[in-house]
Amino acid sequence: MSVMTTGPKQNYPAYQEAYQEVDQVKSWTRWQDWASLLLGLMLWICPGMFAGFTGTSDPNATVTIIIAGTVIAGVSVWALSEPHVRELQGIIAVTSIWLILTPMMFGFMSSELLQTLLHWAAGTIGVVLSLWTLMNQAGRVTSKE
Repeated sequence: MSVMTTGPKQNYPAYQEAYQEVDQVKSWTRWQDWASLLLGLMLWICPGMFAGFTGTSDPNATVTIIIAGTVIAGVSVWALSEPHVRELQGIIAVTSIWLILTPMMFGFMSSELLQTLLHWAAGTIGVVLSLWTLMNQAGRVTSKE
């Protein structure tokens, strides 16, 4: 007794080639995920360095950047091992947007200029990397229409 499965790959032959292309993306090969991992690790390490440069550090700024660095690094490792899960890039993008907004939300924008700039730069880099990866993934699926 054989069971036939139906789905996009079986019903739409025009998309078979595009799906095979996406399936061929190998784990641990996307440079955007490696760059996101490096960004996360740097965010995790940097608060201690900036506290040394400025002499003081706002605890809100330090905690938010360590949490964001941990989330970005962890999700980047997951994205490296599972390159087909597009939602992971969304998590990195949301965390990066959170980095951009936290100086205004927690009120250390004027007192800790160096950490505010670090939040904004890291958040912008994270959003750009996530959007770039999502556009590349979408382009692979829709380019064969």
